[in-house]
Amino acid sequence: MTATAARDASYHDFSNEELGRKQRAVLAFIAKYGPITSRQLSEMMGWPVNRITGRVKELRQMDMVKGLDKVFDNETRREVNRWVAIGGFLKLVIRRQFQGSCRSRS
Repeated sequence: MTATAARDASYHDFSNEELGRKQRAVLAFIAKYGPITSRQLSEMMGWPVNRITGRVKELRQMDMVKGLDKVFDNETRREVNRWVAIGGFLKLVIRRQFQGSCRSRS
């Protein structure tokens, strides 16, 4: 499978709403604000960190996000991953997120 075919297949999966609402929300935040840690996502989204880590793991398994690097977390005193959206998902998620918010204002 070529890179273009893989991208198109991934776009098709995403556009068919195979992601859950929480997965889409986390992916949108990672795409818009990444690189970002799970704790930063938790603070920005107002969700418990365990809800974030589960969704990030699912998105990693679907090859939609990846760890960019590790940074030191002062609260846990450990190194943690910073997440980024992979490939075309960055533009796709942001576009879909803003289209939805524009429609709701009409």
